Amino acid sequence: MGCDRCVSAAAIEMNQSLNDRIDSRAQTAYHRYLQGA
Repeated sequence: MGCDRCVSAAAIEMNQSLNDRIDSRAQTAYHRYLQGA
């Protein structure tokens, strides 16, 4: 049980950092689009 919890917590953390990376990349692209427009 404890191991499963640790694994799922690590997976959630990895997911969160991945989402943050995607968000920052999307924001950068959006800012570039705004500057170009």
